[in-house]
Amino acid sequence: MIHRPNYSEFPKDRRALFLASGGRDSTAMILEAYAEGIKGIMLCNDVLTLPTARETLEKLRDYTGYELVLVKYEGKRSLAAIIEESFRKLPDVAQLVKEKRYDKNTFPCCHIVKRRAMNVALKTLADKEKDILILGLRSGEGNKNRRIILAKLRREKTFQALRFNGFLYYYPLRDCKQSDVAMILSEHGFQGTKHSGCSICPILVLFPQMAKAEPTRFLASVRYARKLGVDVDAVYQTELRLCSR
Repeated sequence: MIHRPNYSEFPKDRRALFLASGGRDSTAMILEAYAEGIKGIMLCNDVLTLPTARETLEKLRDYTGYELVLVKYEGKRSLAAIIEESFRKLPDVAQLVKEKRYDKNTFPCCHIVKRRAMNVALKTLADKEKDILILGLRSGEGNKNRRIILAKLRREKTFQALRFNGFLYYYPLRDCKQSDVAMILSEHGFQGTKHSGCSICPILVLFPQMAKAEPTRFLASVRYARKLGVDVDAVYQTELRLCSR
């Protein structure tokens, strides 16, 4: 069964704030919204952005006419210091994975540079009464918390939810699979879109099974971790023990 990104519940008198990454899922959700005439702007965390993702975002901007807002990290700590701290936390986070208490926001780079920076930007860019945040969470992907969110939406037969920060979030990819995303991309000539992500990322080291899909980023991340003296082999062993159960 084909599942297109679903905007059936989206109120046409509201503005969409697309949380864009330049990856395949968020690109498909934006293209479908454009095809349905939904008005909005694209917001992207511009930290360690891959060149391919930036190219996709610029192509989307030109194709749809949506404004592209690049959200910068403007905290007091340097980006380099935050990334280093994140990689040094790998052994501790590996233990959280083992205990089934892992959350990517345990890494300062995700929590401070991505999540907090976006929340700060939303205070000036968004209106809770007029704007709806569009998030590209897709069926069958992401961590446990994300899958729980989508499952709850399905049970409640809705595509939207009010989040803790007071914003209404919309999840058009709730029922979509990779094949559905690929179909949308092809319809608009975006079939060459690649996956997004930071140029180096501790999550890739934490879950080495991701190496097949992200070999270049994986190797760069491993090299950086080893340069810091992180016991990468011990992190791997935690994941291997989990997989062998």
